Amino acid sequence: MRATDLLLFVVLLIYAPALAQEPPTPADRLGTALALQTERGLDAVRSLAVLAEDDDPWVRRTAILALGERREPAQERRAAAQALLGPLMASDAETRETATIAAGQLGATELLTPLADRLEDADPRVAYHAIGSLQVLGDPSALAPLAAVLSRDDPALRQRALIATAALGQVATPGDALHAAAVAVAALAQDNDGGLALRQHAILTLGALTDPVALAALVELTESTDPTLAAQAKDALLRSARQPEEPR
Repeated sequence: MRATDLLLFVVLLIYAPALAQEPPTPADRLGTALALQTERGLDAVRSLAVLAEDDDPWVRRTAILALGERREPAQERRAAAQALLGPLMASDAETRETATIAAGQLGATELLTPLADRLEDADPRVAYHAIGSLQVLGDPSALAPLAAVLSRDDPALRQRALIATAALGQVATPGDALHAAAVAVAALAQDNDGGLALRQHAILTLGALTDPVALAALVELTESTDPTLAAQAKDALLRSARQPEEPR
């Protein structure tokens, strides 16, 4: 089936039955979304964009995840990224969660800002997947919004943010985003009221950051009264193979 024929079929499927007072069933629309998964071209992406706004949650989810698979060619990826903007801001959390997952799969850096906005989502599942997708995008500019997550009360979000920060910190160049991340991670590692596991994870993350604040924090932590933390800080310094510098 040609792409133009497929688009016409989708339009007829959605709108023509309304004239006959016989709307397509969710099963019909789900079948269309599944068929579109293997169709290529901009018309197929546009059809998925329509179904990504469907009233049925299964139809929406299937279409949104299919949009996340449109990594190539670039023209389809850009169209898919545009189509995901609405679901990323949907009123229901399940749709936003699915869209954050799809955005990471798509790998479209133009979705970095919408994903960063989802870090403050009221539903922690959405924020959790947004962190993972920002890590997948691999843009170090995400370090600044991730730093804000490290001050949240949710331990799972902070742990996930530490993982993403360590990964992005390894490809970041010196600048404000890296510095903000180092300050936030250092505060977490030095928080005496924080849990031991979280502080240990923060120390590991400091070892992946090249900002002087991270190195200074590790040096200070080598003098910790907790032998576990002190040993871990020393190990992080050795593995970083870098000389401590004065924090700015």
